[in-house]
Parts: sequence; structure tokens; C-alpha cells
Amino acid sequence: MITAFRRYYGASPLHLLGHLVAFAIAYYALSEVFLSRYSHWVNWVAWFVGGALLHDLVFLPIYVLLDAIARLGVVDHPLRHVNAINHIRVPAVMAGVMFLVFFPLILGDGRENYVNDVGHGPPDFLARWLLICAILFGASALVYAIRLRRSRA
Repeated sequence: MITAFRRYYGASPLHLLGHLVAFAIAYYALSEVFLSRYSHWVNWVAWFVGGALLHDLVFLPIYVLLDAIARLGVVDHPLRHVNAINHIRVPAVMAGVMFLVFFPLILGDGRENYVNDVGHGPPDFLARWLLICAILFGASALVYAIRLRRSRA
């Protein structure tokens, strides 16, 4: 039975089941966006298109410029097999995404909305974001040091 299914479908039944579950989740998410009484689809489309244009026209050139600056400042030894630039990129991207998601609260602009939604004042998001950034960069430096020590041995 399963071999006949594989012959006609081209993959296992679990593959089909996984796709059906993914489509069900996508349908639910899109129905919440487009059919919810709390959101209007025009706002969603405007944010989506605006975000894509903002990313492609503004943020992407900034990424490229910052990466070029970081590459100028980081010189790897030719005999080492560990690139330092990746240990800077990863925590920087993670910190940047967190800032992009939480920037109103990090900068203190979303305080009124937070109080209206939750009922109490927000915690100090700036201090927490800076602490998370320090942990990310510290962990990346530790991993780099371990990899560098291993490459020498």
C-alpha cells in the first residue's frame, strides 16, 4: 500500500501529512490577518509592501556598508582556519533583529501602548536589550577563542 502511494505521489505519506499541516497553519495565519475583526487587510498589505521596500532600498545598503566596515577592521591570519568576521556578524544580526522588533519599547516610545495593553508599566527594555547584546557578543567571543585554540592544536 505504501509503495503504491510512493509510486503515485512520489514521496512518503509523512511528506504529504507535513505539507497538509503546514497549509493548515498558513491558512489559519492568513485568515487571522485578513478576516479578523481587529485588523484590516489593507493595513497588512501596506506594512508588508512598505517593509519589503524599506528593507530592500534602505536596510540592505546599510547591511552591506556595515559588513564592509567590519571586514576592514577584522584581519584574519592566513594560517588560521577560523574566520573572525562570522563571530561578529551573528550576534550583530541577532541584536539588530531584536532592536527592530522591540525598538519602540527600547527607545521608550511605546510606554503608553504597553500600559494600555498590559495594565502596568513596562520593564526597562533598554537595559535588558543591552544585557542580551553583551551576552551574545561575549558568548560569540568565547566560541571564537575556543575555536582559535583548537585550530592551533
